[in-house]
Amino acid sequence: MVTTLDASAVNQQQPNDLRSHLLREFLTPPTRKSKSENTTAGSPGERSKTDAAPPAVQPGESEKPAKTEGGANTGHLSYKSFFGDQGASYLNLASNPYLSLNPLLKLQDKLPQKSGAKRAEQAPDGAQEGKKKGTSQDKPLEKKEAGEPSAKKSEEKKSISAPDGKGTYSKLENGNWQFTDASGKTSKSHPDFPDKAIKNVESQSDGSLKLTLEDGKIMRLRSSGARLQYPDEAAFNANHPNRVYRNDNTYKDVEWDGDSIKSFKSSDKKDRFYQVAQDQWSADPKAQVGWKGHIDINGITGDFDRLCKEPGANQNQRDILRSDGINETRRADGSVSIEVPFQDGKRTFNFKEGFSKDRTTLKQPDSFEVVSGDKKYVWKHIEGDTYDCNGEKRKAQVELTSEGKYTFKDPESGWTISRTPQGRVEESTPKENKFTITDQGKLIKAKIGDQEFDIKYGADGKESEIKHVNENRVYTKGEDGKWKDAPIDNTRPYNKPDAFEKSIITSPDLNAEQKTRMLENVRKFRGMKDFSDAEKEEVFKHAANLLDGRSNDKFDSKEKAGYADQLFWHIAQARNDQGQTKNCNVTVLRALSCLDKPGSLARVADEMCNNGNVRTTDGSTITPKLASVKPRDGSPESVFPPVDGSRSALGKMWDVVAINAYYQRATVDPMGRACAKGALSYEEVAPTSRSDTGSRIVAKTDDGREIYLAKSKTTGIEAYDGPHFGDKQIADSWYQLTGEKLNGRYLSHANRQGGEAFRNLGGKEIPSEKALREALADGKWKIIGGNTGVLEQKHAQQKALDKGQDPRTVGKPAGGEHVWLARLDKDTDTVTIKNSWGTKYNMMNSSELKAAGKDPQKTITMSVKDLYQGMQDASYETESYTLTWAWR
Repeated sequence: MVTTLDASAVNQQQPNDLRSHLLREFLTPPTRKSKSENTTAGSPGERSKTDAAPPAVQPGESEKPAKTEGGANTGHLSYKSFFGDQGASYLNLASNPYLSLNPLLKLQDKLPQKSGAKRAEQAPDGAQEGKKKGTSQDKPLEKKEAGEPSAKKSEEKKSISAPDGKGTYSKLENGNWQFTDASGKTSKSHPDFPDKAIKNVESQSDGSLKLTLEDGKIMRLRSSGARLQYPDEAAFNANHPNRVYRNDNTYKDVEWDGDSIKSFKSSDKKDRFYQVAQDQWSADPKAQVGWKGHIDINGITGDFDRLCKEPGANQNQRDILRSDGINETRRADGSVSIEVPFQDGKRTFNFKEGFSKDRTTLKQPDSFEVVSGDKKYVWKHIEGDTYDCNGEKRKAQVELTSEGKYTFKDPESGWTISRTPQGRVEESTPKENKFTITDQGKLIKAKIGDQEFDIKYGADGKESEIKHVNENRVYTKGEDGKWKDAPIDNTRPYNKPDAFEKSIITSPDLNAEQKTRMLENVRKFRGMKDFSDAEKEEVFKHAANLLDGRSNDKFDSKEKAGYADQLFWHIAQARNDQGQTKNCNVTVLRALSCLDKPGSLARVADEMCNNGNVRTTDGSTITPKLASVKPRDGSPESVFPPVDGSRSALGKMWDVVAINAYYQRATVDPMGRACAKGALSYEEVAPTSRSDTGSRIVAKTDDGREIYLAKSKTTGIEAYDGPHFGDKQIADSWYQLTGEKLNGRYLSHANRQGGEAFRNLGGKEIPSEKALREALADGKWKIIGGNTGVLEQKHAQQKALDKGQDPRTVGKPAGGEHVWLARLDKDTDTVTIKNSWGTKYNMMNSSELKAAGKDPQKTITMSVKDLYQGMQDASYETESYTLTWAWR
């Protein structure tokens, strides 16, 4: 056996001459290139988002980098001095003691390094991914049999997994290699060089993969998705890449002068930077001086490393821009800012201390910023789990690992979400007993209640296999595009899916998330005991009409399938919020429909989607404008499931149809004047201001022109923003959409004077607390008309109690007109509240609190007395105006 140096430790040294080589390196004075020889440079410019970054200085260490002999590429740039003021945060890689496998290696660690490649071995911990996994490229010594090629073992492999886990490289009969991705799609080349065959594939000790192309070019693929390109084998052995791609496909081109960086250019910048003198950089290659900083590109990891030497506040600030997309700024005081990119936006964290060999997870940052789309949230740590988020106190538990995995947990609800820069997201929602994993935006695993699903995708990006684990059922799509079901385990009992379940799985218009969610909600709906078999059949009949795939000029098949998914979600989850509208009047009907008559909601969706109109009980045809029914791009309704308190697309459809069910049949306008049937309608348009919801009452004149309901004020005319919908209109709409009168299900205080029409439609006027208790005695859900003050007070009292304050000190606001749902628990004389403002405004009765294990001393409840008071309280209009019609 002969002990040799690994090629990554000492390039091209004879194995049997190790000792003399080390002594020669130690005793020979280093050489330094003259200024005229040093043609690399760079100049001040705007900071690149794609620059990869350098190892950070640990507290207590020297903040000046060790000089590197032979013009090695070991400098670091300040993001402010060199790249402009658009500095982000960059990831710290802390110092790491060198591996020492024997005395010779210990001696080698102390020797001057000749190449930029060697600097990678001296980088602090974390700058080399292999060190974290115990497979460092630093590993300098390996034992082998004399004459045995060092890479023989990897060369003999005929199948090697891609480091990012997204496919496999396999050796072909002609000696070349091909790549097969997870969907089965194959390629005999790499996307960067589509016309060059892959001649060889070798696993590397640092966990990367070496691809040799037919023209001699080399590629190193990393687990993060980053990749490094080398012009030839010599450059690979010297760790001199000529291009480094980060995992977001931005890249940096590098030009070398021996072991020194001659110049570099980022893909998103127009300037190339040259080293015009030792640690001086300029965009002008002829410049005599430039920005003072130390720059290094790790030729193995692809990380870009810079250290500011310019005098000033940023002196000795170190930036590391990693090839995996994570960036860090480490300051001289030891504090660190870390920027991590995710598919839904970036997060920037600020910690007092950064990562180190023994600290690979950081918790509870001093502050962190979330940017997603056009929204920005800034969280500032107060103490413990408490943060200030855009002025509101919130609880949060935050962790960040050195690999960029970010975990956020709400300690109150238990909701937890973890993200990685590579696009994997794990989300747990205990309240819904739900856990999901997505990868690159595609759902690959879902566990909802006791239902579990695993999903695989084909080359077309669509589902190719869905396992319904707990049902012992697997669906696979054949080459003909048809789905087949079979047992996962033939030794276990197997029940074939029914027709509706199979229609969900085989629908080309539902994605995996929709399919799994819908299957679970259908299962819940089937188990609900509050609905008769006839009511359930009605729901499935209309849902099948939404799923049948027919398109028309009103809604395409994908839209209709989406409404089918939302239909079962609304019924199973009993979630019905009004969002930023003044439509509590019909949202409460939508909620009552889900709780009592879901077939009505299903019929509205079916008829509207397939016909573009809805028939009412009196035979009228309601045809709202599609622009009012469909969600606008970027609106809350375009997101599903909706954010708590927001309205869904199906919710918007119901609301617009329900309001028009009254107005398109009305023969009297809101001011009490006669009008022709069909002259009035309700629309929802894009809001014109922050305070506007876009609700409009519109009328057509005899000559076909349009006018809109408006407020005439001393300051001028403005649109009446709302449906102008009261007790009578609410009761009428319910009857027209369900065919049933409310029959005591709508309770309004006698002082609100619902009138004869209200009473004829089943509404009930309540004159006393006793009358209210009697009306609630059957335990059914009732619509309650009253003042919002009592609901706002109870919510504020709960917030005060949560803070340890006396809830009795919370007064009742004046409030306004509102409708909500309530149900009585006779044993405790308390009521359950379902409010359309979101789950935070819902309330449990005392028995429900006890069953849920909640402390009644720490939870506010509402008594029948409280409820009656809210119904009795008057609401006052604070605005002075008269109604009028204005030309549109």
